[in-house]
Amino acid sequence: MKPVKKVNSIKLPMFTRGRVAARLTRREGSDVRDIARAGLARIAGATTPPALAVLVAAGALALPAVASAATQPAPTLAASFTPNQIDVTGSSSVQYTVKVSSGAVDNVSFSDTLPAGVVLDNPATETDAGCTSSTASAPIVNFTANPGSSTITVSIPQVKAGTACTVQFPVVGNAVGSGSDSFVPGSFKYATSATGAAIAAPATGETTSQVQVIPAPTVTVSGVKNGSRYRFGQAVAVNYTCAQPGLTDGITTCAASDDAGHNVRSGGKLPTTTAGEHALTLQVVDALGDVVSDEVDYTVMPNNRFTINRVTKHAGGSLGFTLALPGPGAVAIKELAGGKLISSKTVRAHAKAKLAETLRLGGAGRKLLSGGRMKVKLQVSYTPTGGTKSTVAKAGISLAA
Repeated sequence: MKPVKKVNSIKLPMFTRGRVAARLTRREGSDVRDIARAGLARIAGATTPPALAVLVAAGALALPAVASAATQPAPTLAASFTPNQIDVTGSSSVQYTVKVSSGAVDNVSFSDTLPAGVVLDNPATETDAGCTSSTASAPIVNFTANPGSSTITVSIPQVKAGTACTVQFPVVGNAVGSGSDSFVPGSFKYATSATGAAIAAPATGETTSQVQVIPAPTVTVSGVKNGSRYRFGQAVAVNYTCAQPGLTDGITTCAASDDAGHNVRSGGKLPTTTAGEHALTLQVVDALGDVVSDEVDYTVMPNNRFTINRVTKHAGGSLGFTLALPGPGAVAIKELAGGKLISSKTVRAHAKAKLAETLRLGGAGRKLLSGGRMKVKLQVSYTPTGGTKSTVAKAGISLAA
């Protein structure tokens, strides 16, 4: 009978554990990936404490950190008006300047309600510089701006650091405040970036600008009225004043001149020595360069000034004389003795002329003169064509029989 061989039952568990450890060593890479995907719950349920200790020591549980939400740099936005003082007839432009300190910001958008007193010009054009698009096919700037409106919305696909993005629109004055009021644009709103990264809140990133809408300058005139008719050479005093209600010392020019280029100072005389239709233009220019003009139309009647020259006495009481007439018209000549008409005649001039005329006494005149000497008055009335009558007389002419 063969003797029974004694078996060492204690070494079997040790051998088993050794093989398990060897397998873990060979599959360390794949197990770590499994563990990373399954999380700590799988580690706790599928791995014995000794094996877990091995993984930790080997750095197999160094999991990737959870990514925090990326934050793009906050853009800054500044608004400005150029010029920032206009009147209701003036023009300005509003410019928005967007800057970013580093990197790039996508889809920066804002809206603005223009200050009271200004609206978008017609056409409501847009001009930009330094702005970029996020892709080659994307527009540089998207905007909504309608002529006559006071609302502007802008969306800029991308703003990069290092270059300011400016967007500009023309505006015009359409209403007066109270002369010196300033108006501040409304707040601006930013959109979330298209990339999904949040844009930092621009708590101090908005800079607004003021624009002042003032009344237009004014000019008032007295002494001359529109549509008036003045005699040739008539003395007409002209007075005028200019004002700019919205500006202190805001007037740079206040002047008047007629259509012939004669300057007329306030308190001076209206030019009335050229017959015909005329215009007096008054102009005021304020410190903003705004110009307001007013025109007074008036008519100077034809020249009716004439003279009686070289009066001579002839036998039988006849009178000879010359008339210097400024233009065509009708002439009525009378000879009076004590208010009684003793001789008369009418003539017509067809142009500027010197006329030599003679008056001879009629029967009544000769009868008066037969008693000896008498004194007479020569009276001439001239009415220029299209004008008014004027009369010149020479009295105390002594006639002898």
